[in-house]
Amino acid sequence: MDPNLTSSALLSAATSVPVLAHRTKKPGCSAEIMAYFHSHAELRDLKPEEVAVVGDRLATDVVLANRMGAYAVWVREGVVATEEKSLFAKWEYGIHDWLKRRGVQSPVPGSHFE
Repeated sequence: MDPNLTSSALLSAATSVPVLAHRTKKPGCSAEIMAYFHSHAELRDLKPEEVAVVGDRLATDVVLANRMGAYAVWVREGVVATEEKSLFAKWEYGIHDWLKRRGVQSPVPGSHFE
């Protein structure tokens, strides 16, 4: 969550990549994300299945993408050093590997879970 929109500005400056700022905690900010895109005339007809959410957390970024029916791109390494990650973030690696071993696949964008 970035209520003052400062974290997103810092990340954008550090990576030279535009970051979509949102005030609502993930994964609940899909309406905010789509409102941002729809506020631009050339993107008014954009559908969630035409969006890719890029992030480093399965429980927030990937769940957000799945809930809104968008593509999810999980950046597994490189955002925060593994030793600096929270216990919960480290746990996500194990969950990912467990799901992968069981043949679980990503949902097709546009297939909503809500």
